[in-house]
Amino acid sequence: RSLGAAHLAAEGCRVVVTGLGADELVWDPDYDLDLWRNGQFLRSIRHCLRDPRILRDGAQRESIGRLARLAAPQWLKDRMRRIIRLRSPRAPDWVTPMAAAMASQSEDAGTGVDSRFPSLAQASIHGWLTSPRFQWFLESEELLAAHHGFELRHPFLDQELVEFVLSIPWRARH
Repeated sequence: RSLGAAHLAAEGCRVVVTGLGADELVWDPDYDLDLWRNGQFLRSIRHCLRDPRILRDGAQRESIGRLARLAAPQWLKDRMRRIIRLRSPRAPDWVTPMAAAMASQSEDAGTGVDSRFPSLAQASIHGWLTSPRFQWFLESEELLAAHHGFELRHPFLDQELVEFVLSIPWRARH
């Protein structure tokens, strides 16, 4: 049961354990891209269409679109980057440079290869957990909780747990 901040404080609660980071840690958002990269094209498409963990509308279409971008020839990717860059709106003057940098980060950055991780899924998880957006969100949540008189604890963000999960080979995670 979800309780509001005011109710928790009224009940004398001083520490709240959250589930923050659990989905990001175990979901493997780029598993379909790992399959594609390893030449398992049909399994990759089936994963996009049948993964029961995709809960929101349009997720299958989004996943298939990512696979299409991965399969596209380099000349087409370069042309699309130029077109998108030309149409990109400029941030208003009141937006801080840090906020503009966070907003310009691509949500789909997991298509590149990060040499520290053998799979795109692992690189994506690492990227999410270390991104400035996530750090800003985490700090904002903790400040809000402190304002209401309690502290937040995030066991799924424990460094040893994250390192353990990222050490599991991507094929063994599904």
